[in-house]
Amino acid sequence: MPHCTQDTSVSDMAELLRQPATPWPDGWAGWKNTQQAHIQLLEEAIRNCPPYPEGKYRGRGIVISVNAKPGWSSGKNLPNGYFPGAWVVANELRRLGCDLPIVFAYIGDLELDPKLAKLVEPLGVECVDLLKLTESDPMRILGGWESKVYALYHAPFEQVIYMDADCFPVRSPEFLFDGHQFKHHGAIFWPDLPPYDRPEWLPAVVWENIGVPPNPDYVDFESGQLAIDKRKCWKEFNAARHINEHSDWYYKFVFGDKSTFHLAWAKCQAMGVNGGWAIPRTPATWNGKHIEQHDFGGQVLFQHATQDKPSLSGFAHPHHLIHREHCEKHLEELRKRWDGRLWANDDPSEQELVWVRELMGRTWEYERVGLGQRRVRFLADEGGRYGRVGLGLGKCEVSWAVFDTKHGPKLMVADIDGKPTFAALRNPQGEWQGKWFEHERCPVVLRPAAEAERGV
Repeated sequence: MPHCTQDTSVSDMAELLRQPATPWPDGWAGWKNTQQAHIQLLEEAIRNCPPYPEGKYRGRGIVISVNAKPGWSSGKNLPNGYFPGAWVVANELRRLGCDLPIVFAYIGDLELDPKLAKLVEPLGVECVDLLKLTESDPMRILGGWESKVYALYHAPFEQVIYMDADCFPVRSPEFLFDGHQFKHHGAIFWPDLPPYDRPEWLPAVVWENIGVPPNPDYVDFESGQLAIDKRKCWKEFNAARHINEHSDWYYKFVFGDKSTFHLAWAKCQAMGVNGGWAIPRTPATWNGKHIEQHDFGGQVLFQHATQDKPSLSGFAHPHHLIHREHCEKHLEELRKRWDGRLWANDDPSEQELVWVRELMGRTWEYERVGLGQRRVRFLADEGGRYGRVGLGLGKCEVSWAVFDTKHGPKLMVADIDGKPTFAALRNPQGEWQGKWFEHERCPVVLRPAAEAERGV
């Protein structure tokens, strides 16, 4: 925890904020020096924004944040994560005639596996692991909401439409890129519903916290969908990334990422950067459990199912969807191809079977680096493909499978409930190296036991 108080100088507080995220003292978010330091850093980020990276981005595309990890959202259990929704969105885009390339962005092995990546390949979808990208481009904080701007940053497209995995298109949104609103401003955002759940004083504090006077003409953003031209809005976009990197403070007075784009564009505008944006005049409206968003002609374009996120079993309130039958058919097709399990390789390729036989053919020295080691043997299932752990069985090391990934052969070991414990990649020397996902998060090494005894 940083050593600071409400009497720490603004410059010293700013230096602390440049460091990796860490727990802060109680009450720090309400200190005046905390506010002033964040304003200082935001203004520096805008003034010192690096030039647009020529050649890094090209063309147009769509980005969707996705995960298949069981979890919770809006008080509801999501047994299959956001993958079923993303599957429906991608299939609907294709059915509606949108042929833009699509990126599914996720955070680490616990959110997606190679089977699901292969499942969406025929739809023209590339799956990108954001956690892998942080090795060369660190993000101060990278969680679910922060991943949106990070995914946009690393998507290869210059002009991009972002859609949440529960934001279902009514028509192909591709036409937005050619409208005069996008061409003029380089950014389209959609209006939020009235903020009935916010105290009256909060809007003023939001703008005060970025050093901008409140504007009565501002309409809050709802970021389940947005469109950005990175070249045209490079400084604004980087300001949005900066704000999300400091979510440990900003998220205390805004709801997740959705207002961060509004803050970034408005701050840039106040500092003399272009900062403009287009927003449809038609207000967002509720339709059952969905937010309906409109185009500039007032026609429904998106249905954001904020309170009815689908699972493999379907939607709870599908009758509110304009294209209900098609959405349900997409989920029916997904059920035929995926049983909801992650990292379960029921149909290994010939190459994967080679690694399976290698693993089953010997005893391995299993080292949890710094915590101890023991011998393990990998046993086959009835089909001779993969299965359970024999010698060395533990409650966190019960079952296993091997996958051919773009990073090389990957071994996944799961616990007694089938939840992945660690992943390990095979190196050229025949060892498997990786890291536990939870608990000690320790490095892991698997060496053939005979070689380990010789000290190799």
